[in-house]
Amino acid sequence: MTRERAVLLAHLDAERQHVLTAVEGLSEPDLTRAAAPSGWSIAQLLNHLTYDDEMFWADAIVGGDTECIGLIQDGWKVPVASGADAVAQYDRWRRRSDAVLADVDLDGAPRWWPPGEVSPFPPFADARACVFRLLIETATHAGTSTSLGSGSTAARTSWSASTGLDTRIAATYVARSARSAVAEAVSRVRRRSRPSRRPQPAIRRGR
Repeated sequence: MTRERAVLLAHLDAERQHVLTAVEGLSEPDLTRAAAPSGWSIAQLLNHLTYDDEMFWADAIVGGDTECIGLIQDGWKVPVASGADAVAQYDRWRRRSDAVLADVDLDGAPRWWPPGEVSPFPPFADARACVFRLLIETATHAGTSTSLGSGSTAARTSWSASTGLDTRIAATYVARSARSAVAEAVSRVRRRSRPSRRPQPAIRRGR
């Protein structure tokens, strides 16, 4: 494995582990209740990361996996069977993506690209840009829909990747600017699940 690819995949794995660590120990209600003003749950977020990121960018576009191409759909709209299933599915697909990315030629062209009626954007020039996109999506879209600052960071970093910014600098910039997003959403759910502590009325003692 080349040093560039090793560094890039190490940053990607760190962000994935951050997602899994953040949801570890959450109950089924915590995983499936609305966690953001837009109404999505953490389980829906995990479906998004699974279908729109791991399956789409790694397995379908970089790997050209025909089975995976047939399974692609809008991750936000995939029905949630259970929170535990969403966690397990994300973990399973990120491991499958690892097998594709372990030997990827970053200078090589993507093996597949969605047709024009599905995606109006031109194909990326090389697999490097696709892996960058997967890293950016994982780091930024694991946050709340109101994290506008993370979105602008992703746009700037995507441009940096396409113009040849050093891999380590770009990847670290994304990770540091967005890695608290999952924790923010999970923290919100944990706070909601705690029993409220209302002040007890003072007891008046007789004189």
